[in-house]
Amino acid sequence: MSLEELEKKLYGLDRKEDGEHPAEAIQVKKESPRVASDWAAEDEAGKPVGQAKEGAAKWVVIGSLLAIAIVGSVAYYYISAFYKTKDLVFDAATVDAILIAQPFDITVTIENRSQVTLRDGRVFVTLPDGIIAADAGTERQAIEDSVGDLSAGDMIERTYSVVVVKDEQSTKKFDVNFSYLPQNINTRFEREETLEVRVGQPAISLDFTTPQNVFSTENFDAGMRYRNISTVDFSNAQIRLIIPPKVALKSASVKADIGDATWVVGQLKPQEEKEILVKGIFEGASQEFFELKSQVVVMINGREYVINEKTANIGIAASPLSLEIVANNNPAYMAKTDETISYVLKYKNNTDVGLSDVIVVAKLRGEMFDIPTIRSRGSFNSITNVLTWNASAMPELKLIAPGAEGSVDFTIQTKQAYPIKRLFDKNYLLRVAGEINSPTVPYAVASDRTVGFAESEVKVGGNIELFAEVERLPGTPLPQANRTSKYTVTLTIKNYATDMRDIKILSSLRPGVTWTGNARGSNGSAPVFNDRTGEIAWEIEKIVATKGVIGSPTEATFQVEITPNITQTGTIDVTKDFVLTAVDDFTGAAMTRQVRGLQTSE
Repeated sequence: MSLEELEKKLYGLDRKEDGEHPAEAIQVKKESPRVASDWAAEDEAGKPVGQAKEGAAKWVVIGSLLAIAIVGSVAYYYISAFYKTKDLVFDAATVDAILIAQPFDITVTIENRSQVTLRDGRVFVTLPDGIIAADAGTERQAIEDSVGDLSAGDMIERTYSVVVVKDEQSTKKFDVNFSYLPQNINTRFEREETLEVRVGQPAISLDFTTPQNVFSTENFDAGMRYRNISTVDFSNAQIRLIIPPKVALKSASVKADIGDATWVVGQLKPQEEKEILVKGIFEGASQEFFELKSQVVVMINGREYVINEKTANIGIAASPLSLEIVANNNPAYMAKTDETISYVLKYKNNTDVGLSDVIVVAKLRGEMFDIPTIRSRGSFNSITNVLTWNASAMPELKLIAPGAEGSVDFTIQTKQAYPIKRLFDKNYLLRVAGEINSPTVPYAVASDRTVGFAESEVKVGGNIELFAEVERLPGTPLPQANRTSKYTVTLTIKNYATDMRDIKILSSLRPGVTWTGNARGSNGSAPVFNDRTGEIAWEIEKIVATKGVIGSPTEATFQVEITPNITQTGTIDVTKDFVLTAVDDFTGAAMTRQVRGLQTSE
């Protein structure tokens, strides 16, 4: 078919010599698809397949060229802007090394050597942990500074003061960034430099001297020598001495400005050195340790920073007059309610001189002490709960020979019941603080008397109770041979003065009694039944102290069916004995309680 004939067929055109006239439209017949017999097959539009692919490829090439042209234009625009501003000079510098608390500067230099204006210039310094801006009102971890526009040829220099406040003998790194807008472009360009500074020791050095060991009640000396090793003045710094409760300061070479142990340094010039000497005393038991701390504190931006701290651990040497307290002849003794405790206070003269007019004192503290039951040869003050033994009651205290030892004692009972009144009345302790002293002072002991201390702390164990009962369900007939009756078993737990954990209750059903599967508990757990062994088990993770004494107890119920045989008459055994085991969370002691098995009451 010729091209002219095809056009006539498709478009209804009848070409004539005198012009084109519309022809009558004809309907194109749809032919069934067929397999092309050669590679020049035609597509639906009448074009060869190869020709269609060539057209598509043509448009892909055109699109790619257009995209490249657009990207190239944008890239040229930005590259052109970059080259117009490439002569920007940006430099950041700081010191190589610095002391803690000594301010130092970061210097930023910016010079616009390009031919265009750089708009909205900004400097941003990111500070690492441990470095803060020295002139800021708050503790900032960054510095941001707007430098505005830089015309061609402009040069500016900015200085930022910062200070290290911690991390002795470390290295700090921080980034300094300058960003700007090139002329006629609203995309920010950046320059960045990373600075590094080595952190040395604190600007105010501190030497803290103490003895390694002291006797209890013996005066001891401590010295705090501090020096400004930097190149700047320090004003209103503080020297502090942190002491535990058992240490008392007797005197100081310089009067404290705040409390008993804080000294304010008005001004400390470079390389200036000062010293504070203090005299203290420790009152406590032998073989203990106590900790003293000395600190240098500076004010930066209105906030305190501890820039130097020294710690001393001081041991308490065995006292010349030692004392030991033992309850019921057992150092690990744990008390219970309603029992008698025998306390023995053992003393020994560890010096080579006799100690005269010795007095022994014991102070009792603890709600579980039944004070009226105290018995002793010493005198008792019921207002202060203090027992005192002296030579009038015990002649052997008139003089304790070198190396001699002895003892005093007393007995007291614990209360019959826990004095629980509130929800958190728990974990009771029995404390006895003992002291022995003599006015005789051995040679080379810096004290006005010879003293020994001892303490005893006894934990009072808790108590847990289990109650079990069985009751016939309403409407259920009385037990009869070969006839089923339903019963409910109720288990109730009352806990007293300590938390209990790992509670487990075990029992088993008697012959003729079956488990119905109806069980529930009030503490997030319920009894379970093992049908192979006939065993009942109720496990509870924890029961808090006083539950059941104050507030509702822990409770569980389960139902059983009883079918007596002809040999069972009268009362019927329902369960074997219940055995409760638990661990006292306060003392760590294991506890066991047993309750008799249940029987019907009919």
